[in-house]
Amino acid sequence: MNSHQLKIDESYLLFQNWWKSTELTNYEKCILNNKIITFNQQLIRLKEKIIRIGVCGKTGVGKSSISNKILQEKYFHTGILNGSTKNTQSKEFALKNNFIKSVELFDLPGFDICQTNDKKFEIENLTNLDLILFVTSGDLNRQELDKLLWLIKLGKNITIIINKIDIWSREETSIIKNNIREKLPINCKIPIITYSIKDNNLCDKNKIFNYLNITLNRIGYSLIIYNTYQLANNLAYNIKEKRLIKRKKKAQSLIGKFATIKASSVALNPMIFIDIAGSATLDTLLINELSKLYGLKM
Repeated sequence: MNSHQLKIDESYLLFQNWWKSTELTNYEKCILNNKIITFNQQLIRLKEKIIRIGVCGKTGVGKSSISNKILQEKYFHTGILNGSTKNTQSKEFALKNNFIKSVELFDLPGFDICQTNDKKFEIENLTNLDLILFVTSGDLNRQELDKLLWLIKLGKNITIIINKIDIWSREETSIIKNNIREKLPINCKIPIITYSIKDNNLCDKNKIFNYLNITLNRIGYSLIIYNTYQLANNLAYNIKEKRLIKRKKKAQSLIGKFATIKASSVALNPMIFIDIAGSATLDTLLINELSKLYGLKM
């Protein structure tokens, strides 16, 4: 067994044990159903060594053309008009002689034409990807940079592809790459590669596919493990958040109940020292009940 397989097996066992030990109420299962399904699907992909890759960018940068080059067939629709891809499309394909068994490739519509109603779906699509190929056709504009920085903040694994470099000289291409690097956060080590579908050299035509094939064989296992961790962490956060909200409502109800009793006892007791003693007792009982609610030891 090689080291990659060992790390996959160890990670799968850790995530599986964590999930089995996580007890959820029916309410939590219902409200977090989509996130639970997403995590369990990712767990299966981790075990089966299936990686998810998305081709992302604004309209007109050649996302579908690059996706077809990765597939090495004309599967995704391309057209003269910008924005040929209106909806997310995907296709799974196998890798030969590679540690990663297969790839789920997603051709995403341009983020600059996404409707407001599609934003939530777009975010879910992007956060579920193990690797994002961020395609641009030149230096990053403000919208592209904002989207890229958002993905970096999410902790996504990204490779930047500068497409259509045939319109630039080598010197201009080098300047564009340096400009992009300068806009990225300090110590941000995102690979930047260049590509042109008009290259006649067969090696250059297969450049993206060859790059991916080598990269996935080398670190594909770690990309899947890392994304599984992110989804597990996100699910754990949501579980805690829902529980805290529910406990907060119960806590507010308890505080209201004790406040009513306290106010009533003060009105009924004519002697001040009895009021103080009674209030102290009620406060102690309230603290005790709140501690039980939040699982804190007194």
